[in-house]
Amino acid sequence: RFCGARGEVDYRTDPLAACPSSWSTRRGARRVLAAHGGMAAAVSEVMKEIDVTMAKRGDVGMLENEQLVLFTGEDLVGLADTIGHLPLPRSLAVRAWTV
Repeated sequence: RFCGARGEVDYRTDPLAACPSSWSTRRGARRVLAAHGGMAAAVSEVMKEIDVTMAKRGDVGMLENEQLVLFTGEDLVGLADTIGHLPLPRSLAVRAWTV
């Protein structure tokens, strides 16, 4: 939802709105992801995968541990349970998607 909300700001559209599934709990989200073949496959259903080097501000990235992050330009930002937004180096992204 974090990535979808940011996409709405940068692209004036929520790319995750095209997802045919919904959830309201972490358990439900895990079920949805499993049904879609995992995080990367689910994101690929609603966004276009691009080379990480082509990603720009507002694009969605993925870390090695399958956590989704947002490209902020030269860096990434993710979410951390204890501190909120977590700035990260762009070099940690292993996959990227755009609207």
